[in-house]
Amino acid sequence: MRLTLLKTRPLILAGLQYLWGLAVFLGASSCIGISRYLNREVDPEVPWFLVVVALVCSAVTWYGARFSAGAEDSRRGPKAFLLSVLLGVALAGLSLMLSGVLTGKHYIMLPGDGERAPPLFKLATALSEALGAGFLEESTMRGVVQLALVKYVGPKMAEAIASTTFVLMHGRKLINLRELLLVSATSFCAGRVTTVTRTMRCAIAIHLVCNALIVAVALALRHSDATARP
Repeated sequence: MRLTLLKTRPLILAGLQYLWGLAVFLGASSCIGISRYLNREVDPEVPWFLVVVALVCSAVTWYGARFSAGAEDSRRGPKAFLLSVLLGVALAGLSLMLSGVLTGKHYIMLPGDGERAPPLFKLATALSEALGAGFLEESTMRGVVQLALVKYVGPKMAEAIASTTFVLMHGRKLINLRELLLVSATSFCAGRVTTVTRTMRCAIAIHLVCNALIVAVALALRHSDATARP
């Protein structure tokens, strides 16, 4: 009986840690979503919800980083970070190619496009969701889940669990083949680099660079189209 408990205890702790990671992500996402909704309904002219986004993302990133404290492989740090930036660029290029930008399509849907709100609020929504996702999703999936699970189930299983969850939590977006390929590729790259470096910093870099480039290109194309009109 005692031997059975010793064997199952790590799995129970891993399950609890996994559920806690999901709870942190859902709680932080809900907090941001509620603040943005209230901002849009009460005073959409001033996007004050960005303050909430900054505070929540900072807190979750700080918390997620605690799980890699003392475990980071400093020898691979600089090279891995540079590789992560390049991977982010490559993933952004893949997304733009699949969206049709390279074949003449000049409009990319961004978060907030379908909302009834002032242009500044829509821009704030696009930037906060694109950049905030890099901190929020990677800090929870790579920090609170993947790095925390290593001591219970090993690095490979922890990576598989976190990467699969990362893909599945994008829900309805996965119906679109472009989104499925991009999310899967991002998840694989972020999971691998987290396992190698034992830190979530590089995963955040991949996500941030990818999303930032996509938003920048989308906004640049819209500006170009607007100025080209007679």
